[in-house]
Amino acid sequence: MEWIDPKDRKLTTSCWPSIPPLDRMELGYQMMVRGRSESQSANPEWRRLTRMIEWHDQQKAIQEKEDAENAAILRDQLTPIFSSSLEAGRIRERLAARARARGVAGMNSHVGA
Repeated sequence: MEWIDPKDRKLTTSCWPSIPPLDRMELGYQMMVRGRSESQSANPEWRRLTRMIEWHDQQKAIQEKEDAENAAILRDQLTPIFSSSLEAGRIRERLAARARARGVAGMNSHVGA
């Protein structure tokens, strides 16, 4: 077995004292072929762009899932405020009073559902 030292580009012989097992040689060959095909691909920019698009789609799906979960939580928390119960009416009236105290226009009358 021979190999080339990447630092000084010199050929070195006998990197293993004996011939390695067949499975090791097959693995080494597969790694060499894969590295060669990736480095000599017709369009490496296309591969990079494809990976970036896939990453972007994954991030978008994650964000959409988080947004849906947050919307569900908010909807569950606000549902009692918009119901027709007496307590909901009291909550709405307190919120309207706070808004009027801060000078929000249009909060002069009773706030209903």
